[in-house]
Amino acid sequence: MDDDLAIAREIYSEFRIASRVARIVCTFPRLCHRLMHRYQEVINLYYDVLRGKDTYQTFFSKAKGVVKPSFRELLRETLPLR
Repeated sequence: MDDDLAIAREIYSEFRIASRVARIVCTFPRLCHRLMHRYQEVINLYYDVLRGKDTYQTFFSKAKGVVKPSFRELLRETLPLR
């Protein structure tokens, strides 16, 4: 039973991060579209997840590190003041 619990914890933690990534993409599609063009490195990091070379947890952490420095600038470009 302990093995089942350990496996469930590991899998569910990945699902939580995958859900967070999906929520960000679905909530901010314009921003994510700009990110794809501006930050090819983030796309490459995601490909590593899809290929099984990396986890969602690692991807999310690395992607935040790549994007975070210019997040305010991207928001200003994507969501212009009216």
